[in-house]
Amino acid sequence: MVRLIWRKSSFSTGEAANCLELAADPTGTPRLRESDDPEVVITMPAATLRAFLRAAKAGEFDRMTQRPLTVTSCSRSSGPRPTACSSCPHE
Repeated sequence: MVRLIWRKSSFSTGEAANCLELAADPTGTPRLRESDDPEVVITMPAATLRAFLRAAKAGEFDRMTQRPLTVTSCSRSSGPRPTACSSCPHE
């Protein structure tokens, strides 16, 4: 079995267990793992990793880290609306 050399993300600090690590196998295939669960390794083609990193840098996944809106019902409508929305057509 080949021993992989794992590199931590530059955003990781110290010895915290919340680090993303990257390695390449002998064929150059990228492998990702999270340091707090190092037995789980994600393997993907290099082109897929490049596309993922471009999307992450562009903020395409930012909405996934935002808190979900609480949904309430409008007193004059049968449908739900987010409480953060102040533009209820009935108010």
